[in-house]
Amino acid sequence: MKIQIRKFDEKTNTQLLEYQTDRTVIHTSGGKMSSLFSKSEFLDIFTPDGIWIALDDDKIIGAVLFGRYDKENPPCAAIYGIRVDKPYRRRGIGGILLQKADMYARNNNIDRMLLHTTAENIAAMTLFKKAGYHVTENSGDRLTLMKKIWFR
Repeated sequence: MKIQIRKFDEKTNTQLLEYQTDRTVIHTSGGKMSSLFSKSEFLDIFTPDGIWIALDDDKIIGAVLFGRYDKENPPCAAIYGIRVDKPYRRRGIGGILLQKADMYARNNNIDRMLLHTTAENIAAMTLFKKAGYHVTENSGDRLTLMKKIWFR
């Protein structure tokens, strides 16, 4: 097993994305996650820097989606989705994928990273808190978490 983390390449990672009418589905070897973006919206927001994947040899075992989030003032960056297949969890892969999002924010002079999850998603909450996120809003079934991005 040789785990590699790298930027998504649409030419070589053709099996990762499935474009549907009103959403884009991201496939990993152990499942999928769905985003509510059409193909053009998805490509505008996430490429070229906002999709990173984790591979075990040639098998995609994880992915993170991130990009600019203009609904905040001033704009921040957001994690739109993260997934690591079950057999690969608790090995630091999710943390490394989150670090790629931090790097994007720093490179674009963005000082905050935002994400949404649910309180029931214990594994994600553990990962996010370990990565420095804290809950800023609790609206029942949906939590908003924020992280300050530090510049060197």
